[in-house]
Amino acid sequence: MAAPIEICRFCRLARFGFLVRSIGSRSTIDSDKCTVQYGDSININTQLSRYYVSEAARQNVIRIPQYLNRRLDQIKKAKSLGKNSVPLARPGRIIISCKRKEFNHYGGQSLGKFDIPTLASQGWKHKKSVGDHFTIVGYTKNPALLPEEKDTDKEKVVAGEGGDRPLTTFGGLPLEEGILEGLRSMKMAVPTKIQAAAIPAILSGKNVLCAAETGSGKTLCYVVPLLQSLLPVVREPDTDMARRELGRPLAVIVVPARELAEQVMKVLTSFNTAMLKPFQMQMVVGGQGIGNIKKKLEKCVDILVITPGALNKALHKGFLGMDWAQCLVLDEIDTLLDDSFSELTLEAISCCQVRVSEVGGVGDGTQVIMAGATMPKRTAEVLGEVVPMESLVTVTTPALHRVMPHVSQKFLRVKSSSKAATVLELVKQDVNEGCPVIVFCNTFSSADWLSHTLRENNIKHSKITGKLSATVRLGIFKEFQDGLTDVLVCTDIASRGLDTVRVQHVINFDFPGVVSDYIHRVGRVGRVGSRVTGKVTSLVCQPYEVDMLWKIETAVRRQTELKGVDANITRKIAKRFMDEWDFPED
Repeated sequence: MAAPIEICRFCRLARFGFLVRSIGSRSTIDSDKCTVQYGDSININTQLSRYYVSEAARQNVIRIPQYLNRRLDQIKKAKSLGKNSVPLARPGRIIISCKRKEFNHYGGQSLGKFDIPTLASQGWKHKKSVGDHFTIVGYTKNPALLPEEKDTDKEKVVAGEGGDRPLTTFGGLPLEEGILEGLRSMKMAVPTKIQAAAIPAILSGKNVLCAAETGSGKTLCYVVPLLQSLLPVVREPDTDMARRELGRPLAVIVVPARELAEQVMKVLTSFNTAMLKPFQMQMVVGGQGIGNIKKKLEKCVDILVITPGALNKALHKGFLGMDWAQCLVLDEIDTLLDDSFSELTLEAISCCQVRVSEVGGVGDGTQVIMAGATMPKRTAEVLGEVVPMESLVTVTTPALHRVMPHVSQKFLRVKSSSKAATVLELVKQDVNEGCPVIVFCNTFSSADWLSHTLRENNIKHSKITGKLSATVRLGIFKEFQDGLTDVLVCTDIASRGLDTVRVQHVINFDFPGVVSDYIHRVGRVGRVGSRVTGKVTSLVCQPYEVDMLWKIETAVRRQTELKGVDANITRKIAKRFMDEWDFPED
């Protein structure tokens, strides 16, 4: 017999695969007979498959809990099936659905600050990735809407923290009956999140920067308080107001495009009709000539809707004066502060005496209201010289600069040569189903080529590009809105501000070059008031498009804001042009 092996108390016997607890001060093992001896009185006869313990030693046997036994069985079963991981808890709702299921992303999955996410589009720069696809599933409700309250009383306003009373219905505001009637005619009973936050701030007389996701109802954010503040002025004019000259409006609304001007004018007209037309309103846009601009401003105007080019001409020619303006609205502020319009925008603001105090009336200065789907970081830098930053209140929503979580967004990796065939298949399917669709292109030449391809395949459609005059663009867009055509091919000139509640599908034939363009394009569907949420399909084929896609997918997996939303579009395009042609920079 081999020499006994001495072991200490509470030792682990790896040789036999079980634990032994010693009763005496020292124990010995006979490795040949597989026996364990405790002192001089108790013997435990052990076999490899079974062992028996005497009654005296039974109380000293360590037993494994049942839940741990079940866990060990799971591990053994997983290993027997060739799996390297243990089955985890059931995942949450799917957020990203991929062709390769191992890249799926579920609700509840989180990434650390320094963790690198595994992207489904990681290898899409390689030609072998053609045919791959993934979809950001619409996994929640529209974030622009207020959460449903259990209390169904339409006039009740629920108190918030700190004694504030956040707006939950329009009836909770001190609005004229005519304004409430206008809201009812638009079937607007409950405000959106941005309306609930911005309208009270604007009514208080403060300068306000309002930024929220596309399709959240930002136009009503400034129209409702604007009309409410001007009603007492136009209904009971004092002696000073009677001396107001022609071409001296009480409110000026600046928008970057004629289509958006028409849309704002339509909303104002709806309210004015409900209030028995107390306001004199006028719209002035570019492309009409100096004579037409002068003719429209040679009238008593209370509210003026104007584009930057026409505003610049009217100010320089003396047709328009801002000395009576109580309110200046800058809609689509991210576009108006871009290099394309920033000089004209700052000139318009500098013509006003910007209001500093929170409460003001006639002669107390002009209230400045800015609204946009993105909020440029350069706002303070650009506006600092003309708008006191201490008087500016910023109102935003949690979904600002985020990928819309309620809109399904599919990304297809395709060859450049197969883009046309893919779009034809998608558009034909939409036409057969009666689904209105917008197809976005990056350049007017790409839009012209795609329009020609659709025409050759007998697909009835409309086309909007910057090469068309403003009047023609407006007529084409109205035809699409009225349902005369279900397919609209356009550039990004139709991606900003337009209320496209009829659209159910957006196709990015050319993947957008900047993040802000992607946000605005996606915002053509899933808008407040839309009958269906809609969907987005993007075709990806170039390496620089994959770089943009990585930003989008990473933001969704991390549940964070998109990076670079505030980038200057004009400057980015110029930099790309310089890089492509290798021009020396100054």
